[in-house]
Amino acid sequence: MSNDSRRLISALPCALLFAVALQACAAIPLAALAGPALSTGGEAVVKAGTAYAANGTAYRTFPLPIADVHAAVLEALQRIDVGVKRDETSKNGEIDLDAAAEHRKMRARLTPLTGNLTAMELVVKRNILASDKATASELLAQIEQVLAETAKVVHAADVTSRESASGRS
Repeated sequence: MSNDSRRLISALPCALLFAVALQACAAIPLAALAGPALSTGGEAVVKAGTAYAANGTAYRTFPLPIADVHAAVLEALQRIDVGVKRDETSKNGEIDLDAAAEHRKMRARLTPLTGNLTAMELVVKRNILASDKATASELLAQIEQVLAETAKVVHAADVTSRESASGRS
């Protein structure tokens, strides 16, 4: 047996032990270990601030008012042809959204933490037992894209209004 084969065989139990020890920490491998591998062009496919629970729920916090995040969620769902089934605001300001596509059900809850900080819980289910983290990640990416586009439009409008106010057109 070669030295490489012996090293591989001796490293296997360590790798299995490491995997078993971290199986309950679903967010650690994705955010800490795979973050650089998932980035393209300087932007991460899944932000490091996105966490996943064992039941498949994705958690993300946005530094924006709840109205802005709500509008971005609705726009993202419209862009990907997902129909909104329920859109309700509770007495405490939380917004619950239910949406459905063929073979997928989605539920989002937006919670205002402050005037400019909104927490989002997102669950995408294939059936009663199976969640779909890939679709949840893509929906989060779409929401972030809508927010980025909105920020660019707002920034461009601000620049134009400042130029007009200073007499430069």
